[in-house]
Amino acid sequence: MYAFIWVIFDIYVEMVLVFTAKSCRSLSDKAVQGDIWMCFIYKTINKFAGVKKSFRLVLTEIKLMRFDMAGHSKWANIKRRKEKVDAKRGKLFSRASKEIINAVKIGGSADPKTNNRLRLAIQKAKEVNFPSDNIDRLIKKAASADQEAYYEMQYELYGHGGVGIILDIMTDNKNRIASEIRIATNKCGGTIASPGSVAFNFDRKGVIQVEKNKVIEDELFLLASESGAEDFDTSEDMFLIITSIEDLYKIKEKLEHKEVIIKEASLEFIPKVTVECSKEDIEKNTKLIEYLEDLDDVDAVYHNMVESS
Repeated sequence: MYAFIWVIFDIYVEMVLVFTAKSCRSLSDKAVQGDIWMCFIYKTINKFAGVKKSFRLVLTEIKLMRFDMAGHSKWANIKRRKEKVDAKRGKLFSRASKEIINAVKIGGSADPKTNNRLRLAIQKAKEVNFPSDNIDRLIKKAASADQEAYYEMQYELYGHGGVGIILDIMTDNKNRIASEIRIATNKCGGTIASPGSVAFNFDRKGVIQVEKNKVIEDELFLLASESGAEDFDTSEDMFLIITSIEDLYKIKEKLEHKEVIIKEASLEFIPKVTVECSKEDIEKNTKLIEYLEDLDDVDAVYHNMVESS
């Protein structure tokens, strides 16, 4: 009788082992969960065959399994973060390469002293730690007749809830990017809009970003106003200086001469009118935007979505 009660109790402890392990964050891998269940079945069979295990040993196994699974989880999380960072860095490098090639082709010169667009493209490449040797090779490659310029274009879409979306694209194959955008809307919703139907709700402006912890807001506001900026705004961790397209890099240079450390300067689409969306539509639009941002030829995605109050 006591032996039977002990076996039942031991099986209960083993079930605690399984469900405790399943509660670990690391057990997202179904193969790992399968191994644990196989271990449980094997040990249960052994118990009915008369093999007993002490309560202390079972608790020790629980601790060890928690430790092993936590290590697996940490490694998996680090791996995913690294892959995400590497993908982002790769896209920044790809964009910098395209901009340098187009700057040489459109600007008509491989000399940054006489080609303003190339000089700015080189500055942006260095901001993302693009290797100097690669910059020199790209300039030489772009100067050759064999290298063609990339197509620069915008695609306009309607997202969920009537949200307007604009894509900045630089590609060497118009048909490929058109197909990729159709696939994106098929998978994530949204529709491709006719040219101009979304863009009229946006202004094309220069945006200079300065990290909040690098400067005092009032001082930056005065410097921006004196330099000819049109507007001044803030985001979560950045001060945003809004300029006209023509004055963007002129104002950037003025601020740099005043020793302002600039994080980024670029041309962006700023919405004139925003569209309030439900949480459900925000989730759907976020999924669509993230999918579009992952496309190699898409440099930037702009939208006018805000959460309804």
